[in-house]
Formats: sequence, C-alpha cells, structure tokens
Amino acid sequence: MKRPRLSIIIPVAPGCRPDAALRTLRADLRGRRDAEILVVPGTHPARQRNLAAQRARGALLYFLDHDSCVVPGTIRRLECALADRGAAAAGGPNLGRALHGVFSVACEALLASPFGSPLVWRRYARGPAVAAARETSLILCNLMIRRETFLDLGGFDPRLYPNEENEMLNRLRSAGWRAAYVPSAAVTKPRAATPARFARETFRYARGRMRQIWGGAAPGDAVFVGALVAALAFAWAVIATPAGPWLAGAYAALATAEAVRLARGRRKLVPAITALMGVRHAAYAVGRSWG
Repeated sequence: MKRPRLSIIIPVAPGCRPDAALRTLRADLRGRRDAEILVVPGTHPARQRNLAAQRARGALLYFLDHDSCVVPGTIRRLECALADRGAAAAGGPNLGRALHGVFSVACEALLASPFGSPLVWRRYARGPAVAAARETSLILCNLMIRRETFLDLGGFDPRLYPNEENEMLNRLRSAGWRAAYVPSAAVTKPRAATPARFARETFRYARGRMRQIWGGAAPGDAVFVGALVAALAFAWAVIATPAGPWLAGAYAALATAEAVRLARGRRKLVPAITALMGVRHAAYAVGRSWG
C-alpha cells in the first residue's frame, strides 16, 4: 500500500463526535488517495496528538479539533506553504461558524480585534500573510507540520495543555525552522454560547499561557509578562488611587470607541462588544495571575 503523504489527526473527548470535521475533510480531500485520517479518542488532547503522531505514516501532520470545519482548499494551501516557503509548519485562522444572535456576532468581532485579542488576533481573522510567523499567529485547531520535525522536537508537552502548541512552536523557531501563516487556509468553529463560557475559555487560555511561559519561556514571551504587570498595575490604580474613576472612565471610553468601530454601524452590537471586552480583559488578567 502506498505510503500516505498527509496524516490528519483529530483528538476526540468522550461524548464528542468529529462528524463536522470529517464531512468537510472528505470534501476537501475528494479524489486524493495520499491522506489518512486518525481519530484518537481520549481525555487529554496533547497526549492523544502525540500518540497519533507516533502512529502516523504521512510525511506531514495536520492537527484539527473535532469541531473544526475545513474551508475548501485549506489543506492544499498549507501544503503549498510548506513546499514553497521552506517552512516546517503552516497554519491559518480559526473563524466563527453559525453566528446567530447579538452575542455570538459580538464574540466573533471581539476575538478578531487587536484590542480584544492583543498579539493573537490573527488566529481569529484573516490578517496579512506571514512567511516567518510566530506562535501568536498560529493555532492548534488548524496547524500542519512536518512529521519528522515534530518528532525530532519531542512533540507537544502534555503538561502545558491547552497551550502546548505555543511552546512547541517556540522550540521549532529556536531550532532554526520557520512557520508560515496562511490567511486563506482557514477552519470554522462555533463560538462560546454564553458570557460565562466565554469568560471561562479566556481564563483557561490565559492561565495556560503563563504556565507555558514558566515551563519554557522564549524571548517573545516578555510582552505577555509585561501585559500582566500593566493590567495588575491598572487594576490597583483604579481601586486604590484617587485617579481611579478617571482611569475607569478612560478605559470605558476606549472600549466603547473600539466597540463602535467593530460594530460597523450595527448599533445593537455596541453594548454587547463593550461588555464582552471588559469580561475578556478581566478574565485574561485573572487567568494569567492564576497561571
């Protein structure tokens, strides 16, 4: 049997089904006989991905989540990025799917905003292509990497889930490899259904980010530590200094102005985006402090 060129890895938690991912994958792979799909059940996605990478037969690994739907042409675009740019890894954005109602639309607009997702907004929007991308532009639910390189680097560190790809991509960069950000190579995923879930997801990723930094800091991580220090200093100034009300008002004005820009004339979105912005920034600060 011919050895596959591509191994697609989908970790699946108990009670979850990868139907949406498989349906769009089969459409994007139609006519190809050089790909295999590995659906790996378990309770720890980082370990599931490492196990599947060991078993995979393809020269390229493509990591997806069970609820990631591949935009047509995504796989080919990522393969071309690896071939044409000499990169070891390539990925694209994770865009919102089934955005119904004010909350989900506001959530999507905020995630794709540099103010709502400082440094990592390209993960949620089609930004400019980057031939030598940092981990801040790439996300694990839509990431392709050369299998040999992945195994040589030791795979993902399971202790750092759900931010294991950040540390691995930093190791890749330190080893002299490049990663490409391809905005047209996208997947779609549902967004958080409630403000509480949105806050919880933000908290988890912020906590994971700081744990990742403690576990294996890279030079670029200094900006995240600096952002935490600035956020805590701002919170202290609002609570404990006479300038507190003025600072809180300035933040509210800035958040509202950004919400108006993101709403693009849809007035109903402005209060939702403004409120979610406060939730997101607070959850980030608490999550990073916890981490």
